[in-house]
Parts: sequence; C-alpha cells; structure tokens
Amino acid sequence: MSDKLSVTFSPHLQDRASISSLTYLTLAALGPAILVGLYFFGLRALIIFALSAATAVAAEALMQKVMGREITIRDGTAALTGLLLAMLLPAGTPWWAVMVGSAVAIFLGKQLFGGLGCNPFNAVIVGWVVMQLSWPNAVGIFYEPVSLSEGLWGKLYPLDPSEMPLAIMAFGDAAGVTDMYGLWPSLIGGIPGGIGSTSVIALALGGLFLIIRRVIPWQIPVGFLGGLLIFALIFWLTDTAGETYANPLHHLIFGYTLIGAFFLAPDQATSPYTGFGALLYGLGVGVLTMIIRYWGAYQDGVLFAILFLNALTPTLDRIRFKSYGRVKAAV
Repeated sequence: MSDKLSVTFSPHLQDRASISSLTYLTLAALGPAILVGLYFFGLRALIIFALSAATAVAAEALMQKVMGREITIRDGTAALTGLLLAMLLPAGTPWWAVMVGSAVAIFLGKQLFGGLGCNPFNAVIVGWVVMQLSWPNAVGIFYEPVSLSEGLWGKLYPLDPSEMPLAIMAFGDAAGVTDMYGLWPSLIGGIPGGIGSTSVIALALGGLFLIIRRVIPWQIPVGFLGGLLIFALIFWLTDTAGETYANPLHHLIFGYTLIGAFFLAPDQATSPYTGFGALLYGLGVGVLTMIIRYWGAYQDGVLFAILFLNALTPTLDRIRFKSYGRVKAAV
C-alpha cells in the first residue's frame, strides 16, 4: 500500500490503471459479441462496425481540433463509443444514418459538455435516441439472422415489429416466443436484434470479464438484473391466467438487457461512483425498464431507463449511510 497512498491533492488512492487500459479491456470484452454479430449478419455488420467506429474517431479528432483541446483519440474511447452504437443497430441500417448517429454521439453526447468524463448522459445512447426519433424506419426495423453458410452478403429478411420477441411478450404470449425463437438460438445470438446485442452467452462472458478485472462495479449489473427479474417475477406470479406477463427469464434473454447491464449502464462518466449509489442506480434502471416494457410506448425500455437514471446520478452519489461518531463544533 505504500506505493498507492499519496498525501497530496486528490485523488489520494492511486493505481496503475489508465483510461486507455480500461478502454482496451472493454473493447476486448466486446470481442465475443462482435464476432457473433459478424457470424449472423455477415459483411453488413462488418461495414456498420467499421463505419461507426471510424466516424466516431474522426468526429472526436475534429471536435477537439476545432475547440483547441488535446487530441486524445489514441485512448480508444471514441472507437468504443462507435462500436457500442453499432452493436445496437440492425443489420440494414443505412450508411448515412450510421455516420450521423456516431457523429452525434461524439458531438452532442460527449464533446459538447467538455469531453471525456464531463458528459452527464451516456454518449452512445444519446446518438441512438437521435437516430430512433429521427429515422425510426431506418433503425427500427430488424432482420432475421443469416449465417455465414448462406453467404456474407445474403439477402436481408425484414421482420414486422409485431414479430420481434419483446412485441410477442407484450401480448403475454410466452409460448409464442418459445415456439418462434428457440432457447439455444436465443442464447447464442441467432435471433433478430441489434447486430451485437443478441448473444446472451457472449455478452455475459464479456460482462463477467469486466467485473473480474474491476473495470466496472458489480453493483450496477447485479442491481439492474436483480431489479428487472424481481419486478417481472412479481407480475408473472400474480398473473394467474398466464396471458398478460411473460416469464421473467425471457426479459433477461431478449432485447438490450445484457448489453445495457454490462456495457452501457456502468459507463464511468454517467453512473454513480459510490457502491450504494451504484446499487440503487442499477435497481432503478431494471425497474424502470420493466415499467416501460409493460406500459410504455416502446418495446424495449433499457436505453431510455439508463438515460433517465443518468440524470439522477449526482443525487444517488449523495445517498450514503450515516458515519459513526459525532460532529463537534470548533472552539
């Protein structure tokens, strides 16, 4: 501990972790999910990944140059923002929408507030929300996965929004979800969705890696998934007819649940830094996600829930247990 304690200006506790090292660990954790996306959505997925990451890096360098700041694209945070945004998008997203969304994520979501660590809202979600509200038909239509055996540039087969897993669940048709999307394809990622957000196994492995390496706090994903499952379980158990609320495990498997729990909600700049605040933050995201899924206008409420809880982060950091002892006024 002698090499970690520095009695000077804060921070007092230091280690050898850097922004770039944490970013590259996160990129490594994304690797399995990205590879699954490439397998099921082929060359189109590769183009979206590359275009989104390249646009984010270029936008960050341009913004920092214009504003007279140090260019820091080598730390990998801009590329990470672009890749995460791409993972949320369907395989048929137009190239121009990818570029606009990625640039907006950097300009509006990050650099406008002062750069890395100064943004109050998750930059990836800011870019996604602008795309979703501006061009819902371009980024809101998902496609059936096509394996490599069918060709890297196979024909895209769009799905009607009512055929998406969460849409089927919204009508309480749990059996319909099981019949249409088998358990194994749902676990490995062979279902329609964002090109990097469909594989439960790949995202869970990446998330556990980040927790073990202490890149993200365990309280956020545990609180998120726990709040989501408990809330869904309560309504599922009270649904005696079994026609309104789907199995809670289906809410865990489908949608943006796992990419939100492990890669978006724990964003260091927009999530609480205290352990108790992080747990409350995760619980809030999980519960709000289910409220939106049950009674909201959107099928999947994960991203909107994270954005809303980002605004509460400063307040959550102020909620702490009372310290032992007493305060004595100075004489």
